[in-house]
Amino acid sequence: HLTYITPFGSAICIVTYSKITWSILLLILFFGTLASVSTYFLTKKEFTAQVAKDLEGNTVALSHEIYQILRQSRDITKALSNDSLVRAYVTNEKSTQSQSEAILDEFSGYNLSNMYSSLYVLDLKGKTVISTDPRFLGQDYSFRDYFISAVKGEPFTTVAIGVTSNELG
Repeated sequence: HLTYITPFGSAICIVTYSKITWSILLLILFFGTLASVSTYFLTKKEFTAQVAKDLEGNTVALSHEIYQILRQSRDITKALSNDSLVRAYVTNEKSTQSQSEAILDEFSGYNLSNMYSSLYVLDLKGKTVISTDPRFLGQDYSFRDYFISAVKGEPFTTVAIGVTSNELG
């Protein structure tokens, strides 16, 4: 407290003014902090909701794209399995190099966008006889579910890590 008093009572006014100033400052600080915290949590909630909505939209779009890729791959596989060159090569024990080259040329037409890392043909025992990737030639894939299903005449779609390439395929 200020002990000096002027004839106009200014000391009392200064003390009163100081208490009011501190009270106002504390109220401003309190409500400012309250507004900041409220804004933070509301903004965080809205931002989180928007991010979740964006992720959901991206997930739906990607799932449609993956479905289209798998459907296209199934259609290509079906077309190749019915191809007369491929059938003749697999069923003929004395297939020629020129037949193999013709099939590889045909494969390049199915993989124009290089969407597939390799295309290959297995014989009836599961051994790779033609491949766009030389690492696959001679490999035995008779243990793979896709080969077991193919031998039974059943369609099969899978995504797996390759035992030869160590790549997703």
